[in-house]
Amino acid sequence: MREGIEMKQSIDLPDELNPQYMFQTTAIKLLSQIAKGEIDAVDLAKRELASQGRDINGVWVGFGKAVELLRIS
Repeated sequence: MREGIEMKQSIDLPDELNPQYMFQTTAIKLLSQIAKGEIDAVDLAKRELASQGRDINGVWVGFGKAVELLRIS
């Protein structure tokens, strides 16, 4: 049921913010590795936020602070 709720909520979003389309251009090999748990997509997302100097909410906090807040090693 939860999946249906998330799907309904994401219908009204623009494509670039719609999680249904997030992996559309991702290579099948990477998708497979994510699905198997071989790649930690959450960790990668945190690292990307930190590389942009943003906290978990996407707010600019600076590069050093982002690394600290997101616990990137």
